[in-house]
Amino acid sequence: MPTALRRPIRLPHVAAGTRCPVSAPARKVDPNEGAVIGPGPIYAFSLWLFRHPVIPFVLPSPGLFGGSAWGGQILKWVGAPSYRGPVLIRGRKLTGRDGLGFGGGKVPLAEMDVPGGPAGDVGVNPGGWRLWSGYARLRSPGCYGLQVDGTTFSEVIIFRACLSSPPRRQTGRCRSR
Repeated sequence: MPTALRRPIRLPHVAAGTRCPVSAPARKVDPNEGAVIGPGPIYAFSLWLFRHPVIPFVLPSPGLFGGSAWGGQILKWVGAPSYRGPVLIRGRKLTGRDGLGFGGGKVPLAEMDVPGGPAGDVGVNPGGWRLWSGYARLRSPGCYGLQVDGTTFSEVIIFRACLSSPPRRQTGRCRSR
């Protein structure tokens, strides 16, 4: 990963009890994929983000994350055809000290490094958009921010994470808390 992508993290701090300044509602940028959030050219995509920037997750973590203290949810990435460079994705909880991790397994990665090139780990769709799979890993509900850095841009994506129903009854809806 080029050192130039290791810019200082410029995520805002949000006071506990205040409204989370979530990113704009999801929109379609690529006709071959679902709705995404973020200013681009790299966008976050999840089945849960199609209406609002809210991601439900379950604690304690079921089998997918090996009984980890970190919960999680699918969070994929879509890259515009206009950008083929490397990407560094980092994040944290904006209202507290909890981190935001990436990937599967019991202990998540602190950041997601995406090499440059024409294809993502999932490939390229017919429109030339790069696609990457992944997971956002969380330890508590609240307001979270992602900083996405490329060689020609730095963007911030903010979403709210909330506890969902237990895995046997998971509906994608968050418990009111």
